[in-house]
Amino acid sequence: MKLKLLILCLSFFCLKGFTQIADGSVAPNFTATDLDGNSHTLQDYLDDGKTVILNISATWCGPCWNYKQTGALSDIHYAYGEDASDEVVVLYIEGDAATTTADLYGNGSNTIGDWVTTTPFPIIDNAAIANQYQISYYPTVYRICPDGFVTETGQLTSTAWDSNINANCGPLTGVDELAGINVNDAILCEDSVATDMDIELTNFGNNTMTSVQIDVNNGGNVQTFTETVSISKFGRTSVSIDPVLDASQDFTFEISSVNGNTVTASDLSSDMPALGAAEEFETTLVELDILLDNYPDETTWEITDSSGSVVHSGGPYNNQQGQLIQESLNLDVEDCYTFAIFDAFGDGICCAWGTGSYSLKTSDGDIIASGGDFGSEESKTYKNYINLSVEDFGVYNFKMYPNPTNGELNLQANENFDFEVYTLQGKKVYQQEASANFYHTNLSELQSGIYLLKVNIDGISKTQKLIIK
Repeated sequence: MKLKLLILCLSFFCLKGFTQIADGSVAPNFTATDLDGNSHTLQDYLDDGKTVILNISATWCGPCWNYKQTGALSDIHYAYGEDASDEVVVLYIEGDAATTTADLYGNGSNTIGDWVTTTPFPIIDNAAIANQYQISYYPTVYRICPDGFVTETGQLTSTAWDSNINANCGPLTGVDELAGINVNDAILCEDSVATDMDIELTNFGNNTMTSVQIDVNNGGNVQTFTETVSISKFGRTSVSIDPVLDASQDFTFEISSVNGNTVTASDLSSDMPALGAAEEFETTLVELDILLDNYPDETTWEITDSSGSVVHSGGPYNNQQGQLIQESLNLDVEDCYTFAIFDAFGDGICCAWGTGSYSLKTSDGDIIASGGDFGSEESKTYKNYINLSVEDFGVYNFKMYPNPTNGELNLQANENFDFEVYTLQGKKVYQQEASANFYHTNLSELQSGIYLLKVNIDGISKTQKLIIK
């Protein structure tokens, strides 16, 4: 367990040692500036009839981090904040005077992680506010109704916050249809091929969400998906869609309607993901080095293939502080792989609790992935085969066309060759053993999808992507 001197952290709070302001007191007014340079005056919000939630926390406080991770205050912000019905203001107050801006962004020496990137409401670094409210522990969470009286609520869930404000500060109006969409960054192993993507939907509206229309815009090409769901307020569910994406083009995911009613972009709570193409490394052997930090029992890792199956994994490494872990891993199936490293505490393996690091390299020493300073996890997707163009294959002038194909396929070179066709999982599904310099073949019996065609010429083999429509 990671301890902080002079502060006792229990399961739900970290003791600070003062007697805090009593419930029912008039909330002390303040004016303060957030990290974006915007000014906030408590009395102005109350005069506008808004309820204010103060979450007074510290960047090093484990229970504070755990409460942030629940997303409860983010849910209230999305449902009732300025981009929704504009009835509730949520403010994060950094209460420790020793905290730096780097700590808030997760780069300092006195922090658990990045508090800024995934916090949608204002963050105010101002210990004077914590002193005004005489807090006894972190986090201390206050509700201030428009009448100006303050009450400590504790760490409520989204639903409990909804009930609490309605019961004590007056009824909330909310928005009938309001949804959020969360899409992770995507790395495509193949361009212009249908890609399964899991999307998390959250209902911030008053009405149960029964249907949702999702628009995927990839470089101006808009694909629309309509999903039937059943999501109550603050509920979440995942849906799977299969857009055809081009990694060279920008893309966005938007919800255009909920329950048949049109919504606008301002209703959404989505950070648009990044889209990229998997880097290519032509290797079947990778070398993994992990220099462990002071808490190796928190470190695990895995390599998964394109189907999501775990092909290699390791950790936790109990009682191996500061040791170097070295693994040689065979990946003899040509596929798309994802290496992921995890830290159970959420502070990576560098640099506050030891100078840990990791690297994944090819047998030739080319770096596939490396690092150490991350939060809960870090990952890299790559493929261990090279996509050849139809004009490529060195001096042999190898050509394969058309590609994509409906099944009819022509292959030619200026030397005799043979070839095999494999699934991405490595299963051989077609083989042409007789050697010639031209083939016309029909692969229409194979299911639509991506395959790997292995060409053998004069003892040299190359693998090319083959798409069957």
